[in-house]
Formats: sequence, C-alpha cells, structure tokens
Amino acid sequence: MGAISETYGALKPEDIDPSICTHLVYLYGAVNEETEEIEIKTINPMWTTGDEALIPRLRRLKEVNPDLKLILQIAFPPLNWEEIADFFCDMKSEFVKYGYILATSLMDNLLPGPSQQQRDSFSKMARCCDHITLEISQDHSKVYRLAGLNITKSNVDRFIERGLPANKTQITVTVVGTVFTTVYPNETRLGDILAPGDDNFAFFGGISIQHKQILRKLNESSLGWTLRCEEDTKEPYAFTRTGLWTSYEDRTSMEFNARYVLDKGLGGIDIIAMELEDDEGIEGHGRFPLTRAIYNKFRRGNQSADTTA
Repeated sequence: MGAISETYGALKPEDIDPSICTHLVYLYGAVNEETEEIEIKTINPMWTTGDEALIPRLRRLKEVNPDLKLILQIAFPPLNWEEIADFFCDMKSEFVKYGYILATSLMDNLLPGPSQQQRDSFSKMARCCDHITLEISQDHSKVYRLAGLNITKSNVDRFIERGLPANKTQITVTVVGTVFTTVYPNETRLGDILAPGDDNFAFFGGISIQHKQILRKLNESSLGWTLRCEEDTKEPYAFTRTGLWTSYEDRTSMEFNARYVLDKGLGGIDIIAMELEDDEGIEGHGRFPLTRAIYNKFRRGNQSADTTA
C-alpha cells in the first residue's frame, strides 16, 4: 500500500505515520537533459518541502518502519509503447544492481491498442515494472466521485485484458471528496450542478474538498445534512435541504476498496494524498483514519491468507 504526500506542501516528514504504509511518494524529480542527471526540487517555489534537504528526514521514517520504500517520482516526456517498454527495461536492469524497485502510473486513457505490437510492448513494460498504478482521468465537473469503485473496476478489467498482471496492478483511491451546489435543492441524488460547493476556489476550483474539511462541514448541524451510502460500493454521500451535495470516502468505503483488491489479487492501493485526509484525528479514530483503515484491512487479509495456507 502506497501513500502519496507532498502534493500541496502541507505535510512535513515528521508528520507522517510510516507504520501504516509500505511505500511513500514524497519527493519529485525531473531529468536534466543537458547533464542527464535527476534534479530534486519542490514543485512550488513557495513551499518549504520537496527539496533534497529533506532526504535525511525522510530516512528517519525507516527507523520506525525499516521495510518502508521511499519513492522518487520522476516526470518523463511522452513516449510510444515501444519506447516506454525499452526505457523502463533499461532502467530496471540498472535498478536491480542497487536493490531499487521501479513503479509507474498509467491514466485510463492510455490503454494500449489491440494490435499485437502494442500488446507485446505493453507486456514487456509490465514485466520490467514492480508496480503499475492505474489512475482515472475525469472531468470533475461531470462526475460525483473522483475515483468511484465501479469505474475503477472497469478500468482494472480493461488493462488486465490487455496483459497487465493483476499482482502488479494498483488502484488509486483519493481521500479528496467532491462538493457541489445543485440546481434543485430537493434532489437526494446529484442532479444538475449549479456551482461548486466549497468557497476554497484555489483547491480544484471549489469542486473538490479535503477530507478533514468535509468532516467539519458534516459536523455543522445548522446545515441539516442527510447521510446516505451506495449499497453496492459502500461509498458515502450527503446532501442538505439547501442543495449542498457532497461525496467522500470513509473508513467503511476504504475497507471495501481494500477487500476488492484482496479478492481480485491486485498489487495494492495508492492513496492520494495522505496530507489531504484527517491528519488531526477529528473523528476520534486517530490521525490518517482512511489510510489506517486500508492498512488494517490488508493486514487482516494477509493474516487470514497465512492461516489458511
């Protein structure tokens, strides 16, 4: 199970609980084409996180969890499937010399074509990667969940049919919710959207909302929230009499995602992003309750498998 952090420069290494994840993406790098070296620097120059000075502080997380893998995310230019396969396999041959792993992510609109050449290149790339995370590209203004489980399942099935090994496949679960104001306040399901529902327009234009901010909104009794849950996926949503509508994740829906991964024999879950969930323990279930729910489900699942083996 991996957790992605350092997306908005709000979480320092010391704030992270390394005991509840197996992989952590924190630093980002880019290839300097002139020197052919990787430069590590913050995405936003206004942040105080993200540069090489944090590496010693990140290493201290391994004192708590020696098995924790610290992942460096590197951007690379667009390539075709044959070039990607060769590029990744060349990297993998170097990485194994140092005991490193190689992971990548694919958007759902990058599904390889049905031609045998693309299938062969895709299979070659998959062989050279340790983990491949499937991400969902959506128009946030047209969907009520950022990474709904039913869409995720369909995405996984399509990529596995093209030759992606299930045990290397990771799904994406976002701790960010969506919030809208609807045209007709009496609708209990998301209908026609009037406007974003959050006043923080700097954060995805007010359509998305951090998990801890959702919790604070739901605790506002004056809004008169009605809480509901999708029966088949356990995904929660809520609405008010004034037309405010939100969908989000909770510990139950996170466990449901984890159970799907276990039942499907997939490689794990990438959580986006650790710093955007409840790092204050607002609900009374400790810090990072969503990440912790997945970790606990995986741990119980693996223990059950060991018992029956």
